Amino acid sequence: MATAPVSRRLNLTRDQLSAFLTDQQQIRQFELLFQNINLLPVESGGTGQSTYTDGDLLIGSTPGLAKNKLTAGTGISVTNGAGTIALAITNTTVTPASYTYASFTVDAQGRVTAAASGIAPVTAVTGVAPIASTGGLTPAISLNDTTVTPGNFTFASITVDAKGRLTAASSGNPLSGGISATITTAKLTALGADGSMTFTNGLLTAQTPAT
Repeated sequence: MATAPVSRRLNLTRDQLSAFLTDQQQIRQFELLFQNINLLPVESGGTGQSTYTDGDLLIGSTPGLAKNKLTAGTGISVTNGAGTIALAITNTTVTPASYTYASFTVDAQGRVTAAASGIAPVTAVTGVAPIASTGGLTPAISLNDTTVTPGNFTFASITVDAKGRLTAASSGNPLSGGISATITTAKLTALGADGSMTFTNGLLTAQTPAT
């Protein structure tokens, strides 16, 4: 009965293997063999690549694998290192700070690209005398009353404040010793009659129209 051959694996480096070889052609054949082992094709389970630089990645590409790097999109930075890839959001021109009542601009990536503080809104309205206000956001504005009693005044004496309002008023007496006279007004037609206006102490007390 035949015995099945036993498979043994011999682990030798290139230098160790070359020490057993004396023929230059054999040495060259084994060197080519080691080069092929270092660059194992994809179909044999390898990468098909022999050299890499920082940030290199293997990605599927019909019919095998391709070596490529990450590409930075808008607002993103890519920094490649030895065995590392760092992704970060790029800075905008906005100054980092706290903003109040702000107006701002947002880009397509949702980043704030411009910002500025605004003016605080009105939260209360007050009045300075003689203006009165009920306060709050929807106040009722009014003018304060003076001490003057509303009414009609004749031959009045009045007091006016710096804002032009009457602060005191009272009726007076008619003028005494005023002009007393009768003034004739010319007739309106040749056959008409003159008219007259009579003043007593400066007041018109009688009038006859001209005709």
